[in-house]
Amino acid sequence: MDRALAVQALKHTDYGLRLLREHQQEDGSWNDSVATTALALRAFLESYQGYSESDGAFVTRPLTYLLDHAAEDGAISDRKTGRARDTATVMLALHATDNPRYTPVVQAAAGYLIRSQGSADNGIPETDARYGAVGAHEDAPPSLETQYWALEALTAAGVDLPQGFRNRAAAFISQLQNSRPGKDESGADYAGGFVSAPEQPQSGASRATATMTHAAVAALRDVGIPDTDPRVEAARRWIADHYSGGLPVTAAASPDPFLFFDAFVRSMVASGQPVIETPKGGTHNWRNDAISTLLELHRPDGSWGVRANAVLSAETDPVLSTARSVNALNRIIHSWR
Repeated sequence: MDRALAVQALKHTDYGLRLLREHQQEDGSWNDSVATTALALRAFLESYQGYSESDGAFVTRPLTYLLDHAAEDGAISDRKTGRARDTATVMLALHATDNPRYTPVVQAAAGYLIRSQGSADNGIPETDARYGAVGAHEDAPPSLETQYWALEALTAAGVDLPQGFRNRAAAFISQLQNSRPGKDESGADYAGGFVSAPEQPQSGASRATATMTHAAVAALRDVGIPDTDPRVEAARRWIADHYSGGLPVTAAASPDPFLFFDAFVRSMVASGQPVIETPKGGTHNWRNDAISTLLELHRPDGSWGVRANAVLSAETDPVLSTARSVNALNRIIHSWR
């Protein structure tokens, strides 16, 4: 790690948390949203500052807000679709409190996620694209993003997942990998990258994204797939072939570009590798690259966002992008400390 960048990473988590404090609502929520509230709360709880419930209402009120949205079936959400993703996000925030008081809520939420997986038990056959997807019963297409959050939450909570659940989860993720041979305009292989949903055409590197490929690597690891597995090795090659030290164009164009940093840092920490070696011989310290890019995307008002002069700009919610960015910095900081 570059020491100057490490110091800036610490400072910028404080800047981000200060902005989140300024935007917190009276009821403790952010954006009147369960998902955003859980992400912002987690940013405080996992900060190097070690914030906890004993620090006051800015931590306890959002916890109350989240718990007030817990349903009898175990889901924790404020909407009719996307409940699985919300539930997983809240589970991670509750886990970060390290408070056994929330164990029953986390266990109920875990049960909901497990039951929501597409399987013969809830009428979804193996031939269905939803098979193995967590949240498959909802009125929304199954997605790799939901799978990513759910598997991280279940892993963090220490849930002993049935092997059948693991196998189905891996099968769903695997169908999203691009296996078509060929080269893109840069000479990099098409094969190995992942798309976000089954209905997306799997043709060409432009269809696979860095965000989803990193998410897939992390999710496969959560269900016990080793780095030596051909799916993971192909994904790692795709990542090296398409590596960009900054925010990839495919991530900048997405509705939530800062999700990239969460998936990127998590998959790289899991790899145990301090650098990414590209086919042309370049060696990149990914921690330095990630911090440098996050510093560039930090705005004068304390928030994060994709600037207008970026390769592709996107309208980003400053609270959500700031929570995502602080969480990514927290991951990097914990990985070197």
